[in-house]
Amino acid sequence: MKKFTRRIFSAVLTFAIAAGLLPLRMENVQALTMTYEPSSYYRSSVYYSRLTGVALTGNPKTDLVLVAASQVGYHEGNSRSELGGGNTSGTANYTEYAYWFGPRVRGDSNFWYAWCAMFISWCARQAGIPESMINNSSMATCSGNPSLSGSYAFHIEKKTKDTYTPQAGDMIFFSSSGTASGQHVGIVESVSGGYVHTIEGNASNQVLRRSYALTSSQIVYYGVMNGAGGGTAPSYETTWDIGTYTVTASALNIRQYPTASSAKTGSYPNGSIVTIYEYLTDGSWGRTDDGWISMNYVSRRYETISIDAQTYEKGAPITVYTGNTGNYPEAWIGLYRQGEVEDPYTAGGVEARVYEYVGSNSSVTFDSSSLAAGSYYVRAYCSGGLSAYVKISDPVF
Repeated sequence: MKKFTRRIFSAVLTFAIAAGLLPLRMENVQALTMTYEPSSYYRSSVYYSRLTGVALTGNPKTDLVLVAASQVGYHEGNSRSELGGGNTSGTANYTEYAYWFGPRVRGDSNFWYAWCAMFISWCARQAGIPESMINNSSMATCSGNPSLSGSYAFHIEKKTKDTYTPQAGDMIFFSSSGTASGQHVGIVESVSGGYVHTIEGNASNQVLRRSYALTSSQIVYYGVMNGAGGGTAPSYETTWDIGTYTVTASALNIRQYPTASSAKTGSYPNGSIVTIYEYLTDGSWGRTDDGWISMNYVSRRYETISIDAQTYEKGAPITVYTGNTGNYPEAWIGLYRQGEVEDPYTAGGVEARVYEYVGSNSSVTFDSSSLAAGSYYVRAYCSGGLSAYVKISDPVF
């Protein structure tokens, strides 16, 4: 591979969201009123702040997507004290969504089970959608047996994937075993270019955005809310950039939660390059891989690259937005397996799995069909080196 590199340095960058939607810092000012008293742990979380900043439109499908989008990044915990969604290694199904569902729907205050369907039920209720349009369900079931009419099915209209084009606000049902029954369920956020973009609860133990080919064998059918009509993918605006920042303070404290009184979990020295993945609605605090930091002590780095999703199904195109790397003659972008040394001029280094020269293009697209499932990262080489992580899966629920 021909390469033209000058000096190379790394900065891990964040992900741009599928279909160009930015899920963080929504410019909504009309508060959403929750339908129950949330746990104290959830109330003190960024997800509560984002939820109560949602402005409902009156369109049930659009509102369902808006509520779900406010929860992207929420992670299940290992105990009740972790219902705020901040334990990124939690695996025990403790979620705010089960905290609501268990005692209020099932009459069980210890209903800590797989929660993809409970997440959708919770979103529907917070969006003000009546149960007649979509029932509370703890299972990824569209209609189900009438004898199980309690909380075992959504009782919505089932649509065959081969004859129906999904819309924002529809339910999408998956199977990972090749069966015709649903084993996992998510919410359709948008559809474009032959792909359906989703928001899913209990996806790798958290609320995630994902993308699938409309022809994917993982999709078994869709579900449409009763009498909901059409939905539109909401757009989000922000005056804050998701991306990399340079620490300007002599030392910047890392907090467990986005408040100055929250526990300190570490610090970044002056000059550190950090990636911000989400913000409070006023932009005052941002979350890194390590915790929350005050945005008053960082400056934006604008020499960036970004990618259009966090997780891709094998075969899906991977779009890399080139930022201003095109300002550098001979700049190019490559895709590497995580753990590999990307620089072939370094001992133990490897060639990129795939690569493209930037030229004057605002984006480049990689074909993932030849790549094995696993974790990868995209790397730009210009006068400086920049990276963004990407995962290719089959996918895993």
